[in-house]
Amino acid sequence: MIKMGMNMNSFLKFSQLQILALVFSVNAYAKDLFPSSPILDKKVKFWELVFTSYSSKQLIIHDKDSPDLIFSVMDSVKEKGIVSKDEVKAFSPLLKDFAELGEEAAALSPRHKKIWKLYAKDSAGRSRLLAGRINLRSQLGLSDIFHDAALRAQLYIPRMEKIFKEHGLPTELTRIPFVESMFKLDARSKVGATGMWQLMSYSAKPHIIVNNKRDERKSPIKSTYAAAKILQANYKGLKNWPLAITAYNHGANGVKRGVVKLGSSNLADLILSYRSKNFGFASQNYYAEFLAAQSSYDKWRNKQLATAAR
Repeated sequence: MIKMGMNMNSFLKFSQLQILALVFSVNAYAKDLFPSSPILDKKVKFWELVFTSYSSKQLIIHDKDSPDLIFSVMDSVKEKGIVSKDEVKAFSPLLKDFAELGEEAAALSPRHKKIWKLYAKDSAGRSRLLAGRINLRSQLGLSDIFHDAALRAQLYIPRMEKIFKEHGLPTELTRIPFVESMFKLDARSKVGATGMWQLMSYSAKPHIIVNNKRDERKSPIKSTYAAAKILQANYKGLKNWPLAITAYNHGANGVKRGVVKLGSSNLADLILSYRSKNFGFASQNYYAEFLAAQSSYDKWRNKQLATAAR
């Protein structure tokens, strides 16, 4: 009931303010649990573009260390492997010019000028450019694939969130399958990781049945229970979510080695300074991909709700 003295417009404004306050509170809570940093922000920005702006027919050529620095985007890609190698190779002479001539190389051609401008606001990146330490990488866009995954996710996320709440875990973690499999129940990697959560048999067996007759990694519910247990153990051992989430990809022992070696539990420090054969691009970007998947899914869901309300 509307209180006496408060008209409908005032009531609606008051309600809107309450909703905004609630959203702000939830967002602030999430940022406390899942903090970012300047180095992570750049990676998140890149993966948000991959998930929302570029389709699987587009190939992105980018700086491997600072993925937000995009050299080119190719359309109508059919054979990624062949095209990406040729496109990356095409930039090699240009990058070599900067290593040999320094800033003067920017005047050699429009493409040189574009590269120099790309690094204008990134002093560390510009230093790498002049030192000949730029490594390029190709990445297919995923916006169409992400959209289909978000539709599939509607079937599972409510139950998944309930399971995570039962384990005392943040429900935002249920967005990890976007990174792992795009919510495909039958997904299987080259190394044998299986199901929506891409569980290896040795990590899944303590929690669910995995044998020749029955593989519960393919069950959206059973695999979610296993993933919850693994993430719970990761957090208990590593004490913060950036490391615990990274450990889901890299392994808890591997992350612990990095923490001990650097004497830091800050993920950004590990990305900048920890060097290990297995701590490569995938592990360094995993947490940023999770943050990007979380924000991209929230935007997708809000857009769907807004469309439905019209």
